[in-house]
Amino acid sequence: MAFKKISHLSKLIRTRPAEYRDNIKKKNYLLIDRQELVFNSGKIRSNKLDYSKLNLNHYPQISKFYNFLAKFLNISKEKILITEGCTGGIKQVIESYTYKGSNIVSAYPTFVLYEIFSKLYNVHYKKVSYQKNLKLTVKSYLDKIDKKTSVVFLTNPGAPNDFVFKKKEIEKIILFCKRRNIVVALDDAYYPYYNLNLVPLINKYNNFIILRTFSKYFGLASLRVGFLISNKKNVNYLSKFRGGYEINTPTMEIIKNIVIKSNFFNLRKKELEKSKEYLLTQFKKYNIRVKSFGNANYLCVSVKNNSNVKKIFKVFLKNKIVIKYNLPDPFRDCILFTLSNLKDAKKIFNIFIKEYKKI
Repeated sequence: MAFKKISHLSKLIRTRPAEYRDNIKKKNYLLIDRQELVFNSGKIRSNKLDYSKLNLNHYPQISKFYNFLAKFLNISKEKILITEGCTGGIKQVIESYTYKGSNIVSAYPTFVLYEIFSKLYNVHYKKVSYQKNLKLTVKSYLDKIDKKTSVVFLTNPGAPNDFVFKKKEIEKIILFCKRRNIVVALDDAYYPYYNLNLVPLINKYNNFIILRTFSKYFGLASLRVGFLISNKKNVNYLSKFRGGYEINTPTMEIIKNIVIKSNFFNLRKKELEKSKEYLLTQFKKYNIRVKSFGNANYLCVSVKNNSNVKKIFKVFLKNKIVIKYNLPDPFRDCILFTLSNLKDAKKIFNIFIKEYKKI
């Protein structure tokens, strides 16, 4: 007996991200390949989580956590919806606002799940290409929009390119889409590394949604928690597509204990900025092209040509440092690595330049 399946999914292949890490003893390696906070945020809690007080036998009571988020963000809780990181927000927006035959618009290359989710929901993915200077233009977005466009996604910044639009440019795109009843979703995963807070715009434009996460800045990638922000009407509609519970009880307690340590994260950001300044100075000194703009928590660095990328990767791996390579064009000649502190930055550069001089 053959079970009925969704025919357009037959060619969609899903893999687990970064499975190569399963073979690495993480404590002995510097993992800078996935734009995570290098420091383990789990170490900053002054007291251990007491599971005996969590009532693990009961289903989660989420209302208080929404109150916490509302206070944390200084907005009404009715304008927030908890998601599975930014990933869950992207999926929920596509699921909620697209239909068979419609399309989404986003920069490319970018986060791989934009393309995967578009295939999953049988939606055409219209890719906005980077210019030769690796920047995007408002016009390049507007030219891709047509009568079948349901959602325009802006990554501000994204990866592997951290180019950003100015506020007035983003508003121009939002207004253009509003007149055509098109949703604009801002992938704000790297906030506040790039500290442009556009939350006030949700009250100005009824077609605007912001997606954020606790994964990057707060170093809580393993918890898989984010949230989307929009007006009450949009959040109420998007909430229809959520599961039974958006978050579990232990995760709520961990987040509440960690994100309030704002001074700690401000210090981490300052350390990151110092390491970024050092590396950019060194790369400029040796005339090495950096194909990112310094707006996020990583750098994307050219190693002259594609054939050198794997060599550089192997040298780093030999030194127990894991970086990212095998990026799509126009970044195929690049390695990408997460920024850490100044000590790590000096080690990274010394390994890099020693090998770079050989090629």
